[in-house]
Formats: sequence, structure tokens, C-alpha cells
Amino acid sequence: MIVVSLHGIRKAFAVGGDILLGVDWEIQSGQKIALVGRNGSGKTTLMGIVIGRMEPDTGTRTLGRGARIVEMGQIPDRGIDITLFDYILEARQDLLDMRHKAVEMATEVAAKPDDVELQERLGEVQHELEHAGAYDLEMQVERVLTGLSFPRERWNDPIAQFSGGERTRIELARLLLTPAELLLLDEPTNHLDIPAVEWLEQYLIDAPFACVLVSHDRVFLERFAGRVVELVNGTLEQYDGNYLYFRQEKPRRFERRQKAFDMQQAEIARIQDFIVRNIAGQKTRQAQSKRLALSKLDRLDRPTGDNSEIKLGFQSARRSFREVLTVKKMSKHLGGRTILDNVTFTCERDDKIGVIGPNGAGKTTLLRAIVGHDNHYDGVIRQGERVEIGYFDQHLDTLDGSGSVIDEIWNEHPSFEAGPLRSYLARFLFTGEDVFKQVADLSGGEKNRLALAKLMLTKSNFLVMDEPTNHLDVAAREVLEEAIAEFDGTALIVSHDRRFLDRFATKILYIGEGNVSLSLGNYSDWAVRRDAARSSVISQSQSDATSNAAKDWEERKKERARTQKRDRQRKEIQTAIADLESRIDAIETELSSEGIARDWERLALLTAERATKYQEMEAWLLKLEEFMSSDGA
Repeated sequence: MIVVSLHGIRKAFAVGGDILLGVDWEIQSGQKIALVGRNGSGKTTLMGIVIGRMEPDTGTRTLGRGARIVEMGQIPDRGIDITLFDYILEARQDLLDMRHKAVEMATEVAAKPDDVELQERLGEVQHELEHAGAYDLEMQVERVLTGLSFPRERWNDPIAQFSGGERTRIELARLLLTPAELLLLDEPTNHLDIPAVEWLEQYLIDAPFACVLVSHDRVFLERFAGRVVELVNGTLEQYDGNYLYFRQEKPRRFERRQKAFDMQQAEIARIQDFIVRNIAGQKTRQAQSKRLALSKLDRLDRPTGDNSEIKLGFQSARRSFREVLTVKKMSKHLGGRTILDNVTFTCERDDKIGVIGPNGAGKTTLLRAIVGHDNHYDGVIRQGERVEIGYFDQHLDTLDGSGSVIDEIWNEHPSFEAGPLRSYLARFLFTGEDVFKQVADLSGGEKNRLALAKLMLTKSNFLVMDEPTNHLDVAAREVLEEAIAEFDGTALIVSHDRRFLDRFATKILYIGEGNVSLSLGNYSDWAVRRDAARSSVISQSQSDATSNAAKDWEERKKERARTQKRDRQRKEIQTAIADLESRIDAIETELSSEGIARDWERLALLTAERATKYQEMEAWLLKLEEFMSSDGA
């Protein structure tokens, strides 16, 4: 069933110009679609047209019969006195009304026990309620609130007592219970900690409704999406595969289009040369015929893509001593509540530490204390010798914001000449008149890039960063994680982006649930240990407490064997895909050669082999998808 279809959608704004240039899109029931594209490409505009909140300049939007589309609504007002639990429960007011009706009918039946018709109607209503899950409604609310990391002790708190980020999560919880055939989610992982993100992934995968997701969380996209559509240069590119397939197919698709364009241009040039040489000679009729055919030729457009990306490279001005930071028995109390309790860890030169933990655990509070923005704590925070801190604040308070983009840099670096400064800002995609934009008018992504530009100029040897990937698209995140991984200094970074943490982190600092721990490895290493610990707790509770050191050793041995087997499987799959890609490229090269059209037997053989290789490639890509899913990648 088609939920909604768009045809020939065009949209332009007075500021910013053309956004959508003829978008065709059909969304079917149950599809899990990732909508990707650079920041500012028009994804939010397209989502607004899909739901009918915005009108296109031209084109048509057709809604399927009875189809309901929902999206994140207004964040609930701070003055709302209704409790969290009841506010989420109201998402199914239809079922609450039906239950109330059933109670009234039951009361009426009790008063008229001989009314068979009334009893039958009550039975029908009760059956409908049971089929709709109305009797499990409170359990559904509990499941969503628990999954999105709302502690049970706060379920009866009024909405007014929750912060802005928490109220965003509240609206997401309400949305997940709202009945619909299509759910539109624009960056739903903002304000979610990692456990909540992992829960939301599985919830959406299992849900019966269709869902269009805009997100820059690559792990989320890989696990969620069965189909990817990319908005680029005002048009929609559709990929019938998951996010991994999209990342592999996109450059191949561009290469095929470039090759086709180049071949057509070469053929056009050959024909034009023939026309010029023969238009006035003996072959004038042939030349005229070719000129007519050339005028009617459906010419291919030159393939284009948005290849702009920020250019980052952090370098320290000098090397610090080995001990960069010591935190010992640090505690923070606020309003009678303990934010951090007995935090102890050390950070040494060249450490790249990823800081993780539930929302509200005190990660930002810890960073503010480390950089000296908050001195009201107990315990010791000692900075090492020759340590120079560069701080990235997730709220972007490191930006002055009172002037233009170029003023933001000049105010701290007045000796910077205009030409070199404009070249420097171009590395962060501020080109032309962009440098004179007022900082207050910038988008979240633009402000983030400007804050990174300022941070790079500090030449600090200790980067302390709080959620630096906020508002950055996938391409910018990959550049940032590469820059941090290659940084010649030390880094302590709070992030909920699992792929980002995997790329740069050499250690993970976990804060939450009443404990603080520092462990070697990246996020995936930490997650394996976490899952093993959870399994151990479950196994311990189910056993007769008879496990011993021998069993532990045997399990570790089996785990090593499983790991080695999976490594061999991964290598086998990757090698097979690489070999197939190499062979397909060779076939494509031979098929594009000038003489192949005259060798019909060879042409048929290559065409058949190419089709076979593509089928084999699809099979191996499916194996890779299944392997990555089972591996927790």
C-alpha cells in the first residue's frame, strides 16, 4: 500500500534559492527509509511537504486512503502540570475513550442483566479493545519510558519539572505511541544517551509502521534502514538497499555516470569533427544528416555531487609532560543532589579518552570543572605541566556571537590578515559573503564549524570537547574523527556517537549508575565487556552458583575461538567483495573500449559475466549485512 507519493515537487525560498528541483518519491507501508544529505540540502523541507505541513511551489502530493502521518510536535510547555506518565498515555486518547465507554456499558449491563443486545455490543467493544492492545496500554507506556531512559521515580513528576532536552525526549516518547502508518523522525537521537539510542533502533526496526529517518548516526542508519534516499542538488537519489550498500554504491553510480558522460562527449566530438570536415564536401548529405541527429540527441548532464567538506587538522604548539590530568575523589553536589561522587582517574599524554554515560550522569559537569569553568566541587583536579587546554562547549558558549563570522576570529587574532583569514575560513565552508554573516544568524551546523575553526587556532595540546559532533553531517563527522585520531596531543571527549568513539578512542571513561570506570579500547571494546558482564549477571542468577575459575577459562577460550572465527569470516567476505569489484571494474573497462562493439561474441560473454558478477555481489553484500548485524557493528 502506498502511504504517500510525491511527483514533480519543486520548492524555492526567497533566501537560499531553489531547494527541491523536481522530486519524485513513493513511500510504501512498512518501509524503513533513511533520508540522507548534507546539512542545508533540504531534508527538513522535504519532510514538511511529505506530511503536508508545507506546500510545494509545483508538483503534487497524494496521500493513501486513510493514511496517517505523524512527526515530532511542539515541545511541551514548561508550565504543563500533567505528569509525565499521563502525558504519554494521552497519545492513545482514542483507546482511553473506548475503555471509558466499555466501563459505562458494563455498568449499564449490570443494571440490565436481561438485555442481550446490550451484552453483545459490550462484547464487541471489549473484543475491539483487546485487539487494539488497550488493556496493555500502561505497559506500553512503561516500555517506552524505560527505553528512553526516564527513571521510574520521575514518571509522576509534572512536565514543568523537566529540562528542555528531557522535554524533547518526552515528545519523542509520546510520538512513538501515536497511531500512524508513517512516522517522520528528524534527528531523533539528539538528547538520547547510548542505551536509549540502541533501544530506539530496535523499536523502530520491529514497528509495523513505515518510518522515514533523518540522522547522522551511522550505526543507527546501518541497523535501521532497508532503503536509503539521498537529497543532493535538489533531486532525490534512491538506493534499494541498506546504508552500507548506499555507501558502496554511491561512488560506483557516480563513476558509471561519469564514464557514460565522457563516452557521449567523445562521440559528440567525433561527430562534430566529421560535420566540420565534410559539410561542404562530397559527404555533405551525411554531414547534414549527422548534424540533424546531433541536434535531437538527448544529452547527458555532467554528473555533479556535493564534494565540499571541512578541512580539519589539530596541531599542538608544544608537547606536555606525561601526566596531563589527575582527578582524585572529585564530587559535585547541587541543591542537595549528588551530581558526581568520588570520581578518580588519570589522563596521560597522547590518551584519546571517550567519555560516555547516561544523560544527567554529570559528564558536562565534569568537563566544566576540568577546564576551570566550575570550581565548586570537592576533591582534587590537577592539571599537568606544560598542558594547554582547548575547550569545545556543546552549547557553543565559546563563540562571542556579537559580530560576523570573520569578526569572531579577528577579535582573538587581530594580526590575521584578511586574505589568509578568508582562506582559513573557507576550510570550514565559509566562502564569499558567508564570512560577513552575523554569528547570531548562523545555523547550528555553521556555529559548530566556526567553533571548531576557533579551537584549531589555539594550538592546544589537550582537547576537552563536549559533544563536538552535534549538528555535523556524516561527512563532517568523519573528517573530525580523523583529525582527532591523528592529533599529536591528548583528548578527552564526551560523545554519544558510537562510530565516532570507535574511530578515535584509546580509552573509555564511563560515568553513571553510581560508578566511574576507565578502561582500555574504543566503544565497541567497552560494549563487548558490558554485554559480557550483563550475561554473566543473568547466568549467575539462573545458576546454582556453581561456576568456577575453570568454567570462566573455558568460556574465555571459546570466546577467543569465536572471535578468531568471525575475523576469518569477515576477511573472507571482504576479500570476495573486493575481488568482485575488481572484476566488475575490469569488465566495465573492456565494455567501454572502442572495438568491443564489433566483437559480438565477446560482448555477449562479458555482458553475461557482468550480470552474474552483480548477482554474486548482491549475495555477498547480503552476507556482509547479516554479519555486521550479528556482530553488533
